[in-house]
Amino acid sequence: MDLKLDERVALVTGSSKGIGEGVARVLAREGAIVIVHGRNKIKTEEVAHDIVAQGGRAHVVIGDLTDDDQVQRLVDDAQAFVKPVEIVINNAGGSGATEDWTTTRPETWAAGYDRNVLAAVRITSRLLPAMREAKWGRIVNISSLAAMMPPFKRPDYAAAKAAMIAMRHLWRRLSLWMVLQ
Repeated sequence: MDLKLDERVALVTGSSKGIGEGVARVLAREGAIVIVHGRNKIKTEEVAHDIVAQGGRAHVVIGDLTDDDQVQRLVDDAQAFVKPVEIVINNAGGSGATEDWTTTRPETWAAGYDRNVLAAVRITSRLLPAMREAKWGRIVNISSLAAMMPPFKRPDYAAAKAAMIAMRHLWRRLSLWMVLQ
């Protein structure tokens, strides 16, 4: 498969394990320069090292996407590696508590929204100016089946992932804005 990603810079949030790790590996095989992100430095470096050992190009950024200062530092680091980030895969997030609909507290809902939706907003809003200037960029949000078929447990996660799907429509409109401005 040739996705025509040679030399494109891709930041994959939450790529130290799971789906994000898999996405980072595929992008690297397709020729992208991958920025591997995670909170755990050892795991994140292991993924990047393995990508490089397999002939890919990878860099590491560490940070908590619920912390504005860490996100700014992470974005600054990512933008300084080779050239500005051209592709962002908003994968980081996940579920927190496994409470049911009747016992989930508002704080749990807010934390789930912050961990999933606002994390993507923090990253994407900081990367959009460079994409707009280049008139090229790709934004991909990783969601979940829970967004369409919410389980009884983890309602905060289901709602946050539904918001990620809604943001996809916003990103599509932003792509037009990037070209016309």
